[in-house]
Amino acid sequence: STGHIIEGSGLFDGTSGRLTKSYGTGSTDLKTYTLHVIAKLNDTSGTTNLFSAWNANTQQFTIDIANGVLSFYNYSAAYDWNLITTQLFRDFSGYIELDFVVDTSNATSGDRIKIYANGVRITSFTTATYPSLNSVASHWGEVTIDHTCLAAKSSGAFGQWMDAYASRIVYIDGQALAPTDFGEVTDDGFWSLSDVSELTFGTNGFLLEGGTNVAAGTDSNGTNQPGATPNLLIHSNTTNDSTTAVNSGADGSAVTMNGNTKHVTAQKVFGTSSILFPGSSGDY
Repeated sequence: STGHIIEGSGLFDGTSGRLTKSYGTGSTDLKTYTLHVIAKLNDTSGTTNLFSAWNANTQQFTIDIANGVLSFYNYSAAYDWNLITTQLFRDFSGYIELDFVVDTSNATSGDRIKIYANGVRITSFTTATYPSLNSVASHWGEVTIDHTCLAAKSSGAFGQWMDAYASRIVYIDGQALAPTDFGEVTDDGFWSLSDVSELTFGTNGFLLEGGTNVAAGTDSNGTNQPGATPNLLIHSNTTNDSTTAVNSGADGSAVTMNGNTKHVTAQKVFGTSSILFPGSSGDY
């Protein structure tokens, strides 16, 4: 009743549903990382947490939407940074992709944290306090933090639950990525999602996305992608009219394009091309 749902999305019920993550070792680089989520909100009348990590009330890392307002802050006795958007997020009709890029080594203060919505950078804030140069004051990824939660925060005074669908959650440990690593603008002006399974996730990075991956409650990091490596994996990302198919799968067996099967750049979902099967009996 609330519109289209991406198949395999995880539903967070707004009362108790949450995901938690523990780290045996600290993250690669608390100065630089990227968080990415694709979610469809069901309720913005209260506060819903997208990412959070905290230790009691003294150390807090939070990305939340409260009555439509998006906030991103890190707190250690005082705010290490605090960004509150002028833009409101109150649309129940579809999914939104949000990217949060942290790089405290950036010489420009206002570029040490970047927030993107569907590939467009958010630049208007009611509050904008940025981290100091090369600071490591980030509780996300700290092994000493008691709870590191994805998509919801729980317990105590911070019992704020996410009421939303989530189809993809990504943590890139040690890299400040661009929104074009997660999607692209199509020729007709729409924001299109990209395959991110081959990104480098880092020491504690992970990928959690729709289908059996979400249903099973599993995640993958830089050395363990969802499921086993497939035997057949063809990336069409090549030149127009090419008839060469490279199998990047586990066994590396040869693949031959027959008939008029070929790569074309006229249509694609991501990369530069897709494989065209014209439909005749000899095309395979």
